[in-house]
Amino acid sequence: LNAKILMSEGLYEDAKKTLRRVMRMEPGNLSARDRLEEIQKVEIKKILGGEETRAGGFRSSRMDRNAPKPEAGAAAILESLERELGPSGRSESELFPDDASRAGFIEGIDALCESANAQDRLDLGIAFLEMDLFDVAIRQFEFAARDADVSRKARGLLATALLTAGRPFDAMIEVESLVADQSIAPEEKLDYGYIGGRAQEALGNFESAARWYRAVLQIEDHYRDSHERLMNCLKKCASTRS
Repeated sequence: LNAKILMSEGLYEDAKKTLRRVMRMEPGNLSARDRLEEIQKVEIKKILGGEETRAGGFRSSRMDRNAPKPEAGAAAILESLERELGPSGRSESELFPDDASRAGFIEGIDALCESANAQDRLDLGIAFLEMDLFDVAIRQFEFAARDADVSRKARGLLATALLTAGRPFDAMIEVESLVADQSIAPEEKLDYGYIGGRAQEALGNFESAARWYRAVLQIEDHYRDSHERLMNCLKKCASTRS
């Protein structure tokens, strides 16, 4: 009831917070899930902010193609870690056989990065993400996101890391916040819309995922594998109805 009142007054962020609390306590609450989907429909319509589609699409700011490379501070930290960890290429399970070793490693990284600036944190997060050390990457992006100069980029990468780490619900929270920012250029929102589709797909919300992919394809009609994912989601929606 509280969420419904907030929605009627246009206070969607407050409504989402209330509904997420309900979903965490009652994962099977269909009413809360449906209301979250209602809000998402409104927010997806705002992804472009009414911008027109250009012929051929926008040049996208894709995270995987234009990721910054580690510089001096981050490079020194990575070199130190390489000496401690030995040759690269080992799997995460080999590096961290249990939760205690993982926690100890993250604490060690925090100590090494104590004086690192936000850009170094961002670079380290990207390096760890490429090494499939998702928990460590997430930690770095969370720190970097506190700095206004790199906050938006860090939060976009954080959403990617959360999704890749198997935390689509948390990734969705970051995405919703990013696409609601009307100061962000449409081409940048392509990344966020795509991650939103991936997150909803991972959650099994195929109708919602399809809406995200459609919104992305309205801007750029060959964006990554959005078309293939959209078709797959539509097939799954059809199979559940039959």
